[in-house]
Amino acid sequence: MKKFIIGLLCGAVLSMTTVAFATNAVKAVLFPSKVTFYTNTTIKVLDGTEDNTILNYNNKAYIPLRAFTDAMGAKVNYRAPAANGGLAKIDIFNAASNAYTINTFEIGNGVCTPMNLSLEPPHEYYNEKTFGELSLGKVNLFQFALTNESQDEIVLKPLEDLQFEVYKMNDQNQADKLVYSYKMPKLAGWTATHSGYYLTIPWNQKGSDGYLITAGNYLVKLKKPDTIPYTIKGSDDPKSTNAAQGMACNTNRFGVQFK
Repeated sequence: MKKFIIGLLCGAVLSMTTVAFATNAVKAVLFPSKVTFYTNTTIKVLDGTEDNTILNYNNKAYIPLRAFTDAMGAKVNYRAPAANGGLAKIDIFNAASNAYTINTFEIGNGVCTPMNLSLEPPHEYYNEKTFGELSLGKVNLFQFALTNESQDEIVLKPLEDLQFEVYKMNDQNQADKLVYSYKMPKLAGWTATHSGYYLTIPWNQKGSDGYLITAGNYLVKLKKPDTIPYTIKGSDDPKSTNAAQGMACNTNRFGVQFK
């Protein structure tokens, strides 16, 4: 079977080609590389030195197409060209995004508002010996959740202006400088009683300038609207609930020491 390669430059897909006949052959150099794919909550490393050799041609890096699509969770199908000199057919089917999953859970403490927004730190944060600390040089998985603790099925109105933010703390332990922000997808739609939408946010500890942050104290927070608009399923009566932070409800900020 022919090998397919996909051209990448600065993360953008530029071209696709096949080496089918000697008359179309090109000269390229081996380009040993390690490629890391970040897709939703999955991190996959592609070894571009052996079976999936990466090439450099005309200052563009070429990665085997099937290895690329497998890493991205997609499917690729190949159909040979017709005998009359037609083109080869390559079909790529993008896998459905699984960033959001619906989970059922037992009713909470009974004091939270019907709809709750929360942001939780990675599991490493809760280590009893290093509580509040996260290690530099690794990807952190923060979890955002919107949950419905009410007895009603709720239809969430479009909820925008959700943003994951990281601030550097100054010597007075105040949020001094925004170093990273991520605008989260818009939320809307039906939410069953005692269920919620969960989104894992992977962060590689690089700031908006592209450089790794330095060790020190930071504030991680969820930027959010003051209220959450919704209706109860079967009713057009508009409702809203407070999205403010409270005890065990709507936790949306916490300090982190990166070491």
